[in-house]
Amino acid sequence: MAFFATDAVRYDSDIVKQKYVFFFISFAKVQL
Repeated sequence: MAFFATDAVRYDSDIVKQKYVFFFISFAKVQL
């Protein structure tokens, strides 16, 4: 169960990273 919870947290953090990277790229495009 703990292992599953760890995987879920890791998965959530990956989604957050992807959203942040996507937002950063979009922001950079607007600046250019």
